[in-house]
Amino acid sequence: MPRPLRLFLLFLVATVGIFLAGGAIALYSDTLVSPWTIVTIGLVASIITSPLLCRAWDRLTLLGSDWANRGVNVIIVGIVASFGALLANRAWADGETVTTAATIERKYTTERTTGGGRRHATRRKHTVYNVDLLFPSGTRKHQEVSISTYNRVRSGSEIPVEVRRGMFGWPVIAPKFTKRSRTR
Repeated sequence: MPRPLRLFLLFLVATVGIFLAGGAIALYSDTLVSPWTIVTIGLVASIITSPLLCRAWDRLTLLGSDWANRGVNVIIVGIVASFGALLANRAWADGETVTTAATIERKYTTERTTGGGRRHATRRKHTVYNVDLLFPSGTRKHQEVSISTYNRVRSGSEIPVEVRRGMFGWPVIAPKFTKRSRTR
């Protein structure tokens, strides 16, 4: 394989891996499951595919070491499998929602700055409203909420959260609660 093509493919694999890792993190933020479950799915998928893909990684990376190629396989296949599992769980979730009472451990605001970058671009600050939730199962989640939800709730109180059952049985927070609005 010519060197420019190999470098392009490595760049493409790394870019896709980074985007899928970000997508998996975004999907995980609305899923009520232990992070070890997602890591286990990624490891099992990479162990199963390791004998099949080790030669392909060797041709692509030219690392020469069998262990280095297996490491690349664990990282890339683990990310793809985790993203796929979380996406399938959310995409094929049940249509009906179940209301669960979550306790608000803490509520706080943070400021974010957007814009800027060129000479005369103005930078704008906006406030993001956050709550940390504790579910009856013991799962803790950080959520960004709208200003109306933020003003309505108090720390230590319970708030109803709509949860759907995902394809694999992992609960997914319904998008209605996590609707984000920005105020400037």
